[in-house]
Amino acid sequence: MSKPGPGAPAPEAVVVTHIHTDLDAFGSLVAARHLYPSAVPVLQPTLDPQVRELVAVYRDALGLRTAGEVDLRGARRAVVVDTRSRGRLGTLLAPLDRPEVEWVVFDHHPPAADELPVGGGRREVRGSCASLLVEALAALPGPSVSPVEATLIALGIYADTDALRLPSTTAADVRAVAWLLERGADLAFITRWMEGGLSQAQRTLLERLIVQAAPQEVQGAVAVVVGACTDAYIGGIADVADRLQGVFDADVVVLAVEMAGKRTQIVARSRLDGADMRGLLAPYRAQGHLRAASAHAEGLPWQTVVAHVDAHLGQHLPPEPRAEDLMSSPVRTIEACAPVQEAVRLLGDHGHSGLVVTRQGRLAGVVSRRDLERAARHGLVATEVRHVMTPGAVT
Repeated sequence: MSKPGPGAPAPEAVVVTHIHTDLDAFGSLVAARHLYPSAVPVLQPTLDPQVRELVAVYRDALGLRTAGEVDLRGARRAVVVDTRSRGRLGTLLAPLDRPEVEWVVFDHHPPAADELPVGGGRREVRGSCASLLVEALAALPGPSVSPVEATLIALGIYADTDALRLPSTTAADVRAVAWLLERGADLAFITRWMEGGLSQAQRTLLERLIVQAAPQEVQGAVAVVVGACTDAYIGGIADVADRLQGVFDADVVVLAVEMAGKRTQIVARSRLDGADMRGLLAPYRAQGHLRAASAHAEGLPWQTVVAHVDAHLGQHLPPEPRAEDLMSSPVRTIEACAPVQEAVRLLGDHGHSGLVVTRQGRLAGVVSRRDLERAARHGLVATEVRHVMTPGAVT
């Protein structure tokens, strides 16, 4: 961490977030400025590429500072957004890790092994952290956020929920976006920003990965587990993983990128209920959610990570569904010689879309509601079911 320069201000309260600050963390930082107007927002030295661009434009307007521009050793309150983990604060933790510091934490991730002390804020698993702060903002009287600020906060929510499409999205995330739209959030700007595309380095990496990737079936799910080595650091690996998942329409994607032979960045994504990507990456001190996790490993070849994932992925995916998991029970049957009218009545009583047809207690076929209703419309209510059923069945 850069040491504060001579005469650097020593604020009593600061707002900080995690290393490799992403859009949701940045939007949360913007929102926290209004909740704690006396607190100075302090940037991490490592920012995702998209956040770096926003900081270049809005830094002065938002009063953002680097660790070298303030003296954190005098702070008595630390407002932390988008993480509850001590380790994810990086070098900002050391000057704040004092008994007299009050920790106020807003985070939407599951509990961490190295939790920060609880001194205020809100911790709740949901699609985005920024929506937690919006709820707190909405309860405040007085001046509201500006349209630019509303746009930046909403951008964070959209980024972490994939435009409100991820299964982790909650009604609270949607309500937060509505509140921000009422205050001038610019959806056209958000759309352009999210569709801005990958950098040249990201595109080159994605093309390599597409060639190398070999989709496999794991417990009925399509999984892509792939890695690569790069000569230099590439930011936004999560964006590459998202594109890779889209290319292969994969249920699960795990990407490990070894950068300059020093650090391997790991990203895991899943669309499946019951998947545990955070558990899969636990050996690498994973952060994130059950279906979207990330981690990094110093000095570890990407091949080692891929081998670990290949060996353990099935343990962290839901079991492949069986027929009994999907079927209606008990099974409703009707004899082949019964009239169509009786079959229609049974469907109405039990709300099923079809019936199993038996002949003297043995399976003979199936009949659907659609076929029965068609027969009834033609006045064939007295016709035996065997004349409208689909005969035969695989047993």
